[in-house]
Amino acid sequence: MTEPTTGADGGFLRHAGRAFLGNLYAALRSLRLYPVENVAVQRSFDELEGAARELFKAEGVIEVRVAGD
Repeated sequence: MTEPTTGADGGFLRHAGRAFLGNLYAALRSLRLYPVENVAVQRSFDELEGAARELFKAEGVIEVRVAGD
């Protein structure tokens, strides 16, 4: 596990993390509405993958925890 990033890199991490979560939400929402083969679902998964790659390149690891219902 790595130490939390602070300073200028912390701003990037917050921004990239927020983008990743927004893309995750959009992908899940589009998946509820349409089948996996739909173009909108595929596009949202592509955007999610791009956000995940950006985070992974910067941090070397991505961890998503889910809590609640």
